[in-house]
Amino acid sequence: MHEVKTVTMWRSNMRKIVALMLVFIVPGVLFAQQIESVPEKMTYDDGYAEGKQDGRRVSQTQWLAHGCAGGLLGACLGGGIVFLVASGDSPSFIPEGPQEFKVGYVEGYKDATKARKKQNALIGGIAGTVIIVVAAVVFWSTWEWELKWEK
Repeated sequence: MHEVKTVTMWRSNMRKIVALMLVFIVPGVLFAQQIESVPEKMTYDDGYAEGKQDGRRVSQTQWLAHGCAGGLLGACLGGGIVFLVASGDSPSFIPEGPQEFKVGYVEGYKDATKARKKQNALIGGIAGTVIIVVAAVVFWSTWEWELKWEK
């Protein structure tokens, strides 16, 4: 009789443990699955931010050289022209998503690449202008300016 009571108590305790597990674990698992299945936000602003971030990663060092060449050839005017000519690039890859997300991505990408190009063109233009001005000062200071008037 004592063995039957022990087995019955053990079964009763196991049922309570299983019931507690179901009460606490199953909702947690279901809630975790719901969190994972929530779709990403795909608004215009999200696309713009992602495009701007990707556009900043694109190298624009050639515009440093363009600005420097413009500064060397035309001093401030040449560097300024290169600065004004710099425009944004279109992305070679547009991520999947709604149309407003894609439009935001392209605009963010173009804005970021345009800003990087202008920054590098300005730095290059200043560097080119400084180089040409220093070269001109050295040239003018070392040139002998004696003019001999012959009669």
